[in-house]
Amino acid sequence: AVLQQYVDAAADQAFTAYAREHGTGYHLVWQLARESVTTAARAVVVADQEDCRTTGYQPVGFEVEAEGTVQGLESDAGGTIKVRGRLDRLDKREEPPGLRIIDYKYRSTIMKKEDLILSGIRGMRLQPPLYTLMTPVGTEPVSQKTEGVPVERVELLFIAPQCDPPVD
Repeated sequence: AVLQQYVDAAADQAFTAYAREHGTGYHLVWQLARESVTTAARAVVVADQEDCRTTGYQPVGFEVEAEGTVQGLESDAGGTIKVRGRLDRLDKREEPPGLRIIDYKYRSTIMKKEDLILSGIRGMRLQPPLYTLMTPVGTEPVSQKTEGVPVERVELLFIAPQCDPPVD
């Protein structure tokens, strides 16, 4: 209940700031959007808490700049191919040491796991394999906390408020 109050307060703050800057448009649509996003945020927080308890991973950073190199391929200019990106969320587990990259996807439906695997094989969804090659960059606390810790997993976290479950 306390956690829901924090989520509700954060959503209210974000919606208030957005409304101040951009307006609200049609009242009914605005209210439905607020309700949908707030409900989805609650579901994500509840799912994340349970996941952290069961896996041992804890978030260490959000919107983390990262870079890496694709080995074994050469660019037209020669050498290896560099990749850069921003990780939605980076989790760390102490024992055994490991990192997990979470990539949030907000959708009206949740993709079937078979479709995800097939789209990865066909090269249509390259984020997960490329993320495994990246490490946080900069002198920020995140890169210091994660230095030398291997990336074990990349997970796509689908948030689909109209589905059951709303987080998968």
